[in-house]
Amino acid sequence: FISYAETEASFKSSELPWNTKFTLQSAVGDNRGPESEPFDIFSELDLDPPGDISVTPEVVDEALTAVISWNNPNVFEDMTGPPVKIKLWDETEEGKMELIEEIIIPNDENQIRISLDEGYP
Repeated sequence: FISYAETEASFKSSELPWNTKFTLQSAVGDNRGPESEPFDIFSELDLDPPGDISVTPEVVDEALTAVISWNNPNVFEDMTGPPVKIKLWDETEEGKMELIEEIIIPNDENQIRISLDEGYP
């Protein structure tokens, strides 16, 4: 329950499923009014994939390094946004893709450096 004086509530997508809906209902003691129609909490947001992706090879401390950069189009009114998840894959000799690692990049960053010296195939 939210008190009558409160007119907003915050929810985190990390704590609720993406397709969560909510309704509002007035309540006084044990008396309840009708519920509003259900509203989506998160699914009204378009989560477009990053764009302008580039991979640039560099040599850093004698190690071949890939600089991966992107433009994250998902910026909210308060200038924040969701993090970007990078998945590193290895293609086996049989042509099968195997997930090596997932890396979460904070929303205020738009590049990562990955070195072959870090043990990637």
